[in-house]
Amino acid sequence: MVDEVVDTVESCAAPRRGRLHFAGRCGLFAVRLCGGGIVLVLVLLAGLAVLLSRGPFETEAASRVAEEALARLGGPGATARVGTAGLDWSWTRGISVTLSDVSLERGAGLRLALPRVVAGLRLLPLFVGSVRPRTVEIVDPTLTLDTAELRARPEPVETPIPADRPAATAAAPATPTPAVPVSTRLAEAADVAVERILDLAREQGIETIGLHGGTVTVHHVAETGGARDVGFRDLEVDAVVDGPGGDVDAGVSARGEVGRWTMRLTRSRRDDGGHRLLFSAADVTLPDLIGKIAPPFRFDMPFYPRLRLAFDRDGRFDGADFDLRIGAGVVRFGGMREDELLFDEVTLKAMWNPRDRVFAVERAEAALGETRWAAHGRITPPTADVGRWAWSFDVDPGSLRPRDVPGPAVPIRGGSIAGTWDPATAFLDVGLGEIRFGEASLRSAGRLDLSGDDPKLTYDLQFSPVTTSEVIHGWPTWVAAEARDWFIKNVAAGRLSDLRIQLQMPRFDHPETWSGDAMRVAARFEGLKFSPLGNLPAV
Repeated sequence: MVDEVVDTVESCAAPRRGRLHFAGRCGLFAVRLCGGGIVLVLVLLAGLAVLLSRGPFETEAASRVAEEALARLGGPGATARVGTAGLDWSWTRGISVTLSDVSLERGAGLRLALPRVVAGLRLLPLFVGSVRPRTVEIVDPTLTLDTAELRARPEPVETPIPADRPAATAAAPATPTPAVPVSTRLAEAADVAVERILDLAREQGIETIGLHGGTVTVHHVAETGGARDVGFRDLEVDAVVDGPGGDVDAGVSARGEVGRWTMRLTRSRRDDGGHRLLFSAADVTLPDLIGKIAPPFRFDMPFYPRLRLAFDRDGRFDGADFDLRIGAGVVRFGGMREDELLFDEVTLKAMWNPRDRVFAVERAEAALGETRWAAHGRITPPTADVGRWAWSFDVDPGSLRPRDVPGPAVPIRGGSIAGTWDPATAFLDVGLGEIRFGEASLRSAGRLDLSGDDPKLTYDLQFSPVTTSEVIHGWPTWVAAEARDWFIKNVAAGRLSDLRIQLQMPRFDHPETWSGDAMRVAARFEGLKFSPLGNLPAV
């Protein structure tokens, strides 16, 4: 018997798997995947339940970590306390710990109250009993500083002693060393504060820090005894650690006496192993920084400062540069109508080299309409902790043309001015000042006494022969305003020789308090042409 072979397309074709079978396999895979995910979620939830059941242990650990971190942040002598702590969980933040009634104190000079701190935690370290925050959010903090208390109790400075140093058998005569300038101490103190925050953030693994609704109050007592309170409200801070902006990149916004201003702080590395701190701010005014200015004084010009501090690889301050732009605004220094100046712009560029112990002012400019002042010079701090500051400036070419004076401007051809500032006595002394404008020159010397409640001015000015046009252009708008107005309106030509002005003003912005010899003027007129009354012919 021979088997029949059927050789057809239908009989030779391989059996086909139906679409339903393929869909079933995909569904089975999806079920397994979802099942695995559900199991993983259940395991995580079980672990979270176990973790939360151990709440007292974890919250106590979080409290201890927070207290230790804050005490380190406050520096030597600081104490920290955490009221309560509790674990929480949300879809947006994940697992977090909330600290309440947190406080930090260092004597009576520094007091920090943190009503609520929320730290987002890393998940894996929690399963081994470790608290590792990833983000920190501070809500409604309050910081109070007393500069007098902080000066009275400075942070101790530990000086390491090499192990191979032989024991001293007799006291060697002390070699006097120059005092560390205040600027160096302030720069290094700022760097230490930022370094503490950075070390703490890196140690705990913190990536971002946020602060909302903060308040800072500073009670400042000057060396002369004057006290002033400064406040910053609605403080907002957003900081990133080890991000694209450097080691630390923080944006700060606060509301002061005048309005809201912003600041940015960055810390980055240098190629030689050192690092730099960069501070910049915008829209900040003088009352925002020093508090309310008593009327009638005003200083409403916005500041745009930029300060860069440089440090070597050992953390020693090794230089700084400062750029300042001041926008248009009014400076009022008296109660009379003319006691104010309308500035268009002020710019300043300075550098500080701690090795040379000098502030180099590369450029200082001020614009008041077509009046342009420019100078450069240097400021030298005292060699002791308390002493006189010396300053000297060279006057660069500029121009004189008050807004109410017609005609072309009178050129400023140069000059110089030098003097001292004594913080202990609050005396600003001008040893010698000279300025050349037009074809004339002015030499001056005197003192501004700021020690009391009211400023006092003692000044002597001696002019070379000067034309009436040069007098009009150089006469300040706030000095004897009525006489100045008459001079501008009525004097047409001539010149003044042997012009000397002596000022002894107990309150230079209150003419009604001046004595009979508060302002003494002597001059000899040559070829003077003026109109004595109304439209009468000139004399």
